[in-house]
Amino acid sequence: MALRERSEGRVERGAGVTEVKEPEEEWISSLRELEVIRDAMVHVTRNLLMGVIDRTVYIDLMTKYYEGIRRVLLKALEGNYPNEFFQSYTETFSDPAVTRLVSFLMLSYERTKLTPKEARWCSLVLQGNLADAGPPPTPTAAEGAAVPSGIAETRAPPASPVQRASLPTTAEGSAAASATATEEAEGERAETIQVVDEFTEFFNHLVAERDRLPEKERPIIYIALLTIAYARGRIGREVLVRMGNEYLERAKGSDLMWISERTRGVMRKLASRLKRRGDVPGLIIQVLERPEIITSGRDLRVEK
Repeated sequence: MALRERSEGRVERGAGVTEVKEPEEEWISSLRELEVIRDAMVHVTRNLLMGVIDRTVYIDLMTKYYEGIRRVLLKALEGNYPNEFFQSYTETFSDPAVTRLVSFLMLSYERTKLTPKEARWCSLVLQGNLADAGPPPTPTAAEGAAVPSGIAETRAPPASPVQRASLPTTAEGSAAASATATEEAEGERAETIQVVDEFTEFFNHLVAERDRLPEKERPIIYIALLTIAYARGRIGREVLVRMGNEYLERAKGSDLMWISERTRGVMRKLASRLKRRGDVPGLIIQVLERPEIITSGRDLRVEK
């Protein structure tokens, strides 16, 4: 009832006629913005783990996402949003997919060339915990020298971060960019310098196919890209197994008719090359060779 009274303003009009304003749930709009930020952040973190973007671009994007969440939370504090907002904020950033992603990131930060300090900061921002994360990390001279040449430098982080005590914390959660930041992420990702090796042709084709498909039809393409990241040494076997199973679960509702015949051929060739390595889980090889097994009704799980 209190929330209802808070969201329904009453104004006097004419001779004692009271008009009820339309409810203006501004805090609900802010929650939706945080959901957009969360989803974009999950997307770019997966791209980092799969080698689609590099460490420098990732930190730059994470800085933007940090600022996006910070702006929304400051607006909530200044606007005296109701407790329902902060409860929903915690729920928004308690998505199990985010918790798993944090685990993947902490297990694989060395392969992505993140420093321990950067990995911890990114993990906390993914969890929506800006108070403990603090301002974006500034690399020391030694860390800066370790960054490979040829990769674009990260733009300077914002100079005036929010005071830690002024923001609510969450035990689990995540955050990421607004719609504008998402578009910037896509643009910057396209400019990232790619590895050139035996998997480059497969990788480039699969990225193009992924961008062509609707999001709900992409899980099998993500599995293929994930396997390339493993073959390139960007992720370990534990991450391959965990994320592979997550994508297999998401693939159950996808429509394989969306995947072009050319892409099927590319995945079969990729499977043939991966077979020779002898260390790629057999189920992933089968999925690449015959995506139709996703619709067989079997309980498919990648084993360690």
